[in-house]
Amino acid sequence: MCATFTYAEILAVTGGTLMHQGAWDTFCGVSTDSRTSQTGELFIPLTGEKHDGHEFIPAALRRGVRGVLVEERIFERRSPVHVEQPPPAVSKQARAPVPHTVPSEVTVIAVQDALAALGDLARAWRGRFRVPVVGITGSCGKTTTKEMIAATLAPAFRVLKNRLNLNNLIGMPLTLLGLEGTHEAAVVEMGMNAFGEINRLTRIACPTIGVLTNVHPAHTEGVGNIAGVARAKGELLRALDHGAVLIYNADDPWVARLAQDFRGSKLSFGLNAAARLRAKDRQTRGRDGQTARLSHEGQDWPLTLPAPGLHMLYNAL
Repeated sequence: MCATFTYAEILAVTGGTLMHQGAWDTFCGVSTDSRTSQTGELFIPLTGEKHDGHEFIPAALRRGVRGVLVEERIFERRSPVHVEQPPPAVSKQARAPVPHTVPSEVTVIAVQDALAALGDLARAWRGRFRVPVVGITGSCGKTTTKEMIAATLAPAFRVLKNRLNLNNLIGMPLTLLGLEGTHEAAVVEMGMNAFGEINRLTRIACPTIGVLTNVHPAHTEGVGNIAGVARAKGELLRALDHGAVLIYNADDPWVARLAQDFRGSKLSFGLNAAARLRAKDRQTRGRDGQTARLSHEGQDWPLTLPAPGLHMLYNAL
């Protein structure tokens, strides 16, 4: 199964403009990499610091894509199937010309922002599935926590998760576009380099459970300092849908402060007595890992963790 959209659905979701209707009404799959594009897919060219994805439209066409999203900044409306470099006054981002003609059977849609369109399509596709989605953010431990949650769910459910740490505005939407009817849960991590990114990722993923691991002075380049990190990570809480559950680290003072303002259902974890899910009686076993007892609402369970380090215990919680 692949993420399937008609051109009419794409227009409605992205607010784009149909510049040329090709031979196909439906696209199966979404690609942002011309090297791995497949026959029948919709190709979305993204612009980075070193490359403009529009330069690779010909390569995607050779691989059989049925549709292309083109940013308005480089689209010549007089000839809706021709893509060329705009005059410098239109966009300073424009690089080398992209002289090619899209075959008439390929559909061309113009959007203002290709990256935003990718996120919009991912949100729309995620909305077709009534499955629990766990969205994880924090300064440290996101990938390990994601892997632990997915591994815990895997014996009973078919789980979708990010590959590696593909947790940004490209990787996470592409992950969600991999949702299939047989998936019973999804676990996604969400990273950030600037304000607004966690808000955007949360609104794309629509998590039913949000997890906030910690706030440390990491990734401060775009947010200034640790207070900025807390503000950026706190976007998760403000963007969660009504009815979503927040799981948070009660031992982290920044996280605990953020959680105070969350009005939905929440579950705290940690080592201190204030945590609802608490690890106590921790014993270290060197390279063999550690043990502890988990306590929740009067019930205790033994925990054996074959990994050393207090940070790994927090990830497991």
